[in-house]
Amino acid sequence: MAKTLRAAGSSKDERTQVFIKQDDTRFSLALYSELLSVDGMEEKIQQELTRHRTEQENVNGTYESYCAKQDELADVEAQLFALLKDVFQHAERKENFGILARRTLLEARRDELVGSMEVECEKNPTVAALIEYDKLMAYVEQLRTQSGGFIWTESRKRIMDELLHAVVSGRTVITLIGETGVGKTAFVRALSQILNGREPDRSVGGERATAESLFAKVKIDNEGSFFEYGPILRAITGKDSSRDETPQRSGSIFFDDEFNARPQSVQRQITKTVSEIRAGRSFAVPGTSITETAQSGFLYVAAGNPAGDRHEREETGIETLREMTMIHVPYMEQTPGKSGAVSSIGSGFGG
Repeated sequence: MAKTLRAAGSSKDERTQVFIKQDDTRFSLALYSELLSVDGMEEKIQQELTRHRTEQENVNGTYESYCAKQDELADVEAQLFALLKDVFQHAERKENFGILARRTLLEARRDELVGSMEVECEKNPTVAALIEYDKLMAYVEQLRTQSGGFIWTESRKRIMDELLHAVVSGRTVITLIGETGVGKTAFVRALSQILNGREPDRSVGGERATAESLFAKVKIDNEGSFFEYGPILRAITGKDSSRDETPQRSGSIFFDDEFNARPQSVQRQITKTVSEIRAGRSFAVPGTSITETAQSGFLYVAAGNPAGDRHEREETGIETLREMTMIHVPYMEQTPGKSGAVSSIGSGFGG
């Protein structure tokens, strides 16, 4: 309107003609004049204008501040994940102090941002509601665009965070424990796609499964005898058999579903071998006379149901538990603000 008035000229008559010729302006002025004639209406209008300005400064201002921090947090988390992923995929490299220092700084800034954002939400319920809406829309976008329809909720990201920290600290045996349906399989598949760009190698436990079938077993054909590699050894070496002179691919994640449905002796043999695997190092393949070299990108992830009346599961021996990093995955809680504690990792969507 101001631009229109300036274009019309500076005289009073010229400015008046602008108002007369515009129906919307004429109606607004008439309505405003009528409202002002009502007792107390001018005071009410002033109150509403004050409230609106306050809302802009406090609510929208805090929301904008939150969004700015959220953008920075996303950038920090992306940098931290890229760093941890790089360490995982090049585990054969020697420990680098510079990488460790950068990781520490990124984690400190991440925690600082998260704490500040939580305070803003607690102080302003309106902002918290806007943020929850934005989060829901982001989940919808993930469900629509990401392969497999997996949603990286905050609780799922915390599982991945704890898992990666264990891995870069030298732990190669991760165990997810949770009831059927909490999303263990979906999580491992999504994790494998992010870390290695492909599906994990996989096996399902059972009473009759043997360690030999998971590592290597003898085969005979027209060319003679050789070892056919099982899913664990394929994931470790990137080879399909003892006849492969060089790896066909990098290491991969091996997903051992229903691990604690296996006999204790098999559990122990698997973890004893896998826990000693280090990228770039040679190891003796159990049950054979051959030696292989572990490839970067390998990770052993077991999953199982908790022992109890609902599931017939083998009790895992203490000597096996010592080799594992245990992550408990409960069902996702249905109330706001309860997505699971970090020490007993919560679940997200993705069944």
